[in-house]
Amino acid sequence: MISVRDIESLEVAKEASMDKDVSMVLDPTFLHNFTSNEEKYNINKPYILVYTYGFEKNIVKEVKCYARRHKLVIVSAGFYHSWADKNIACNPFEFLSIVRNAESVVTDTFHGSIFAIKYRKNFISYGGHKPKVKYLLESLGLEKSLVEVGYLSNDKTIETSYSDLEAVLNPKIYESRNYLEQCNAMMLP
Repeated sequence: MISVRDIESLEVAKEASMDKDVSMVLDPTFLHNFTSNEEKYNINKPYILVYTYGFEKNIVKEVKCYARRHKLVIVSAGFYHSWADKNIACNPFEFLSIVRNAESVVTDTFHGSIFAIKYRKNFISYGGHKPKVKYLLESLGLEKSLVEVGYLSNDKTIETSYSDLEAVLNPKIYESRNYLEQCNAMMLP
């Protein structure tokens, strides 16, 4: 049994597999409730979490302006960015708390988007040029969170509507768990 978590990987896996039987499942991050794993990490001020390997200069400029307008500290967790107000070298369990307590999230990554969604944070993603990120958000009906450079410069706010998410996400969680259970059952003697 072969499974993938995005449309781009699906095409690659189908091409590489002999039987072309490849299933699409959710990233495992969606399948676990991390609440009991969280380790408290206090920032003590309202903040915007940035989760990126690196933004281009125009995005940095608009994130900084947005943070100033909304009186938010810019926090980068896991990555050092000289332009962030606070860079945190946190462990994965502290990261969960940092996401939970953020006022909003700005990312361009697959997992940055997933954690923003898991914690139902207001977020935007500059990752529309990345097939995995684009597919993830479109498949969950959150394509309005995909933004272009300049979005925050136009006095826009970071707001995410999750009103239709459960109807889309819950069946995907159910199907993904069933798939994994089938895989596990095949491995048992």
